[in-house]
Amino acid sequence: MPDGIIIATPNQLHVQNGLEVVAAGVPVIVEKPIADDVAGATALVEAAEKAGVPLLVGHHRRYNPLIRKAKEIVDSGRLGTILALAGQFWLMKPDDYFDIGWRREAGAGPVFLNLIHDIDLFRYLCGEIVSVQAHESNAVRGNAVEETAVILLRFASGALGTVNVLYSVVAPWS
Repeated sequence: MPDGIIIATPNQLHVQNGLEVVAAGVPVIVEKPIADDVAGATALVEAAEKAGVPLLVGHHRRYNPLIRKAKEIVDSGRLGTILALAGQFWLMKPDDYFDIGWRREAGAGPVFLNLIHDIDLFRYLCGEIVSVQAHESNAVRGNAVEETAVILLRFASGALGTVNVLYSVVAPWS
């Protein structure tokens, strides 16, 4: 039996694959996102807890030395009270990126593939999010998945956050 398994399949398969690994009693790291919907994520977490199988989501950026230093600075109070945060992830994905079918389907857009890291870091640095409002669009390519999203966040601390992601705009990171 392996010591553990890493699931890095298309997002839409994470829950099915995760449940198979948990049923086998093997510890598992699931590449983010854990699921492409809340019900699937809940089912996988509950199955792992019931079976006593370790389950970790692949939010690797928390372990970056720069992020650890940022966490140290925030926790020290040197910045005072965090009132607002802003994040963005902008890319121009070429049309051939979407030649792979699962990338055109719900659950495979920039929110789950890229922005999820920024949201995780916001939570890591500033605490739990208690309210979310969002809009998304697929106006450029018309696929089932979003290619643009804007999100408003409210943290338990009272801090507010704005985040946006685009897969169809020229940016310095493209």
